[in-house]
Amino acid sequence: MRQSAVQSRAALARAGLHGVAHLVTEAEWERIKSSEGVSVKGVGYQVISVKCDLYGGGWVTAYTLSAAPASLAPPSSVLPSRRYMQIIRDGAREHGLEPSYCAVLDAYPGYTAASGPSTWIAWGVVVTFTTTALLAGLPLIFAVTTLDK
Repeated sequence: MRQSAVQSRAALARAGLHGVAHLVTEAEWERIKSSEGVSVKGVGYQVISVKCDLYGGGWVTAYTLSAAPASLAPPSSVLPSRRYMQIIRDGAREHGLEPSYCAVLDAYPGYTAASGPSTWIAWGVVVTFTTTALLAGLPLIFAVTTLDK
């Protein structure tokens, strides 16, 4: 049975944070920051440095991304997607993180997108608006971004 977000965050805090440090080039780091929406305006993600104790002994300083304070909603409403949590779980096991930490990740809930009538109505509004705009000869503008620059 999955825990609530607040209970899961408390379990993560007790377990400590485990992870995998990757050595990336400056260009790769810039691409990561760009794809994750790192902002200088205090919203989205911000870059922080962390001291990482290694499983085999010793430590390294690493840079990671952390949610900027202005981007945090009440803890019960901020959840990663189920897809993202599965990527985290799979990566933790693939890289040999401690089984007790993997168990904490397994219990962490993920966000599930709403479905049902409210979602169908929302898509209906989008389709109706788009169709009406096209029939009226109005231009539609779509923003397309890519990491390949």
